[in-house]
Amino acid sequence: MLRNITCLVLLFLSSFSFAQSVDIQPTIEPEFFEPNESITITYNATGTTLATLQEAWIWMWVPSSNNANVPSNINPANSNASVTAPAKFTKSVVAGETLFSITLIPEEFVGLAEIPDLGMLIKGNDWGDGQSVDYVTAVGTDFRIILENPTGNFAFYENGETINVHLKSTQPADLSLFVDNTLLATEIAATELFFDHEVLTDGAVHTLYAIGTINQETDTITHTYTIAPTTVNLALPSGVEPGINYYADATQVTLVLTAPTKNNVFVLGDFNDWQLNSDYLMNRDGDNFWLTIDGLTPQEEYRFQYLVDGVIKIADPYTTKVSSPFDDGQIIDENRYPGLQPYPYDLT
Repeated sequence: MLRNITCLVLLFLSSFSFAQSVDIQPTIEPEFFEPNESITITYNATGTTLATLQEAWIWMWVPSSNNANVPSNINPANSNASVTAPAKFTKSVVAGETLFSITLIPEEFVGLAEIPDLGMLIKGNDWGDGQSVDYVTAVGTDFRIILENPTGNFAFYENGETINVHLKSTQPADLSLFVDNTLLATEIAATELFFDHEVLTDGAVHTLYAIGTINQETDTITHTYTIAPTTVNLALPSGVEPGINYYADATQVTLVLTAPTKNNVFVLGDFNDWQLNSDYLMNRDGDNFWLTIDGLTPQEEYRFQYLVDGVIKIADPYTTKVSSPFDDGQIIDENRYPGLQPYPYDLT
């Protein structure tokens, strides 16, 4: 039987006090850098709750290296001030804007020679004092393309909204932007492409797809989106209960989430590359949303979460195992739970 489906949880253990994450992202100078280069990371906290912090620290990890934490990742920061001192931001107010900046050399700060990517956030002394959302950036100046805007794998939009697409390349390349299979814009031998895309309002899931080519090398990136989709009202299969329902056919499960007053729920996970997909829009039966997923590999563990009304991301309330952005890296490094999958920072 397929018993190893786990949930990605973005709500944390109730024994800890967490403030809501502030949706700000850093600027990094230089934008593209090698691990041994000095970089300056700046958060503009103007107009957010983080602006009231007198002191703040950077929390950093390496997603591709089992989310390896850095030595200064200690909470609360003042519990070991000598170790967290290198992670302390300098606060300044410039032209009315509240900025937190820190300069560091990634390989020295992290303590690793190979750093394919970096995850980071700004936080107060303790988690309850405030923090930003996670931010992950690739490291290195090799050819790649980046969606500066929109950010993230997916998003919900409103009727009439325009997506101001900003595509960047680390090196001059031929850049193309598509929605589904329709070409929207191209730039030749360029490092940037701009295009204002008016969202499609048919309620289906659409894919913004960008491709960059230099010589014989190609890189791609996608962003899926939808306006509020139309949920199908369909009776629950016989015998299923809230949570994960298993069958004799070990390639199949039915997920059931009770979500009164909600309009739509997508399932996001390893089985759909953490993208919005119309095939993973759950059916509704009264207060329950449900979906049968096929084609799974028996005994393989899958991380997933529910996206409710395009805003709320939650774990299955009945799961017995969760993925944590704060604990998994250390657990994996210390091999305290052999085979534990790392938290997918770059996917959600």
